[in-house]
Formats: sequence, C-alpha cells, structure tokens
Amino acid sequence: MIVATLPDGSSVNAYPLSSSQQMMYLMSLKYGSGYPVNNIGCGYYWKGDFDRDIMKESIYEAIERCDTMRLRFVKGKKLQVYQYVTEKSELKVENWDYTEMTVEEAEEKLTSFSRQNIPMFNCELHRIALIKFAKGYHGLFMRIQHLAMDAYSLKIFINDIIELYLHKTQGTPYPKPMRPYIPALEAELNYIGSEQ
Repeated sequence: MIVATLPDGSSVNAYPLSSSQQMMYLMSLKYGSGYPVNNIGCGYYWKGDFDRDIMKESIYEAIERCDTMRLRFVKGKKLQVYQYVTEKSELKVENWDYTEMTVEEAEEKLTSFSRQNIPMFNCELHRIALIKFAKGYHGLFMRIQHLAMDAYSLKIFINDIIELYLHKTQGTPYPKPMRPYIPALEAELNYIGSEQ
C-alpha cells in the first residue's frame, strides 16, 4: 500500500494492480483503452411494467454496496498504476429511449457504445443506463471497465440490483452484504509476493 496524492491535493491509501490487472493495463497501452478486452458491455432485458424510480434506487444502493463499482485508478511513476475505493460514487444512471429503433439498430448502438474509450484515471469507470425499447421491452445496460470487474463479478452485481429491487417492491429478503474488495486484493498481492 502507498499513500497516493489525488489531483485535488487529497491523499488516499492506494494499492498496486493485481497481475491480471497489470496484463490488461499493458494491453490497453498497446492497443488503446477502447480495445474490447478493456470493456465489458452487458445487458439485462425484460418485457412488462416496472417501477423506474425504485429500479434506480436499487442500482444506487447496489453501487454503495459494491466496492469495485467505486474503484478508481491513479497514476504512479512511469507505468505504475494504483487503485483505491472511494466512499461515494458520482455515477448517474442514464435514461435512454430506443423506442424508435429496430432490434438490429439498438443492438448495433449498444455494441458500438460498449467499445468506446473508457477514461481510466481519477474518474468514474463505469456507465449504467435504463433503456426503453419498442413493444414494451426494457433494459438495464452497463459498460464496465474490465480492470475493475470481470464478467462473474458483473453477474453478482446485476443479481444484487435485482434482489434489492425485489426486496423493495415485493418484500423478498434483503440480499447478503457484498464482500469487500481491498482484503481480497491484499490477499492476492501477498500471494504474488510469497515464495509459493
């Protein structure tokens, strides 16, 4: 762990990248940060009515519960990159209206969006949108920075959103807490530094 200074002059406890994060970061330097390996685009789609406000509330609560949704990266010396978890996310859930698009047009737009360059340092790493499609379909679409989450972690995050929504709308049990990120990262960094 190091103490990193942020652009606003404040300091945070920051940690080196894991070996898999280092590999992806070096690939982004070689191929560009819009390279598909760095971005994960994922959607969850359904047909029928839902409460948009409660869904947004559930998304924001899930972000508060998930450290990697609040992960930030800061540059060190040369090619060094460090990471830290912010207390509060500034991510805003967007509303997109695709009701005038065909399925093919919407798919093409989402694929293109998934491949856009993701800023990496001292900023939000992810984007989330609620989408209204034609014929009564809706979607929750996310573009995630792969250095912060993998596909399995994303599945757990989406599941948390849905469980929070069902808790708020149907009284189902409140979901179990998400596991903290930094202790898992520390364990991996300690293992890498060990003789094993």
